[in-house]
Amino acid sequence: MALNHTWKFFRAGGFDQVRLDTGADLMALDELDQKLWVALACPTTGLEFDCSTLALIDTDKDGRIRTPATRPQQRPNHRQKRKSRTAMPVITP
Repeated sequence: MALNHTWKFFRAGGFDQVRLDTGADLMALDELDQKLWVALACPTTGLEFDCSTLALIDTDKDGRIRTPATRPQQRPNHRQKRKSRTAMPVITP
């Protein structure tokens, strides 16, 4: 995958953290070097973030999101085109 996402950062707790402001940020998490991650896991509840979205990211449904759940092989790939279906035969009267 091409590394083309532009990340935005903010400073908190004495170090820079990546901002996750948009859906594009979430979709590009697989491009983010793990050395830049503040935490390698987080809970799916109790955060200022939509719980239903966090539940979708929690692929093993254990109540925690870990970095592998953000990798492309672990999530549905919406960037690929759907496989074409077999065409229905044309019926003429």
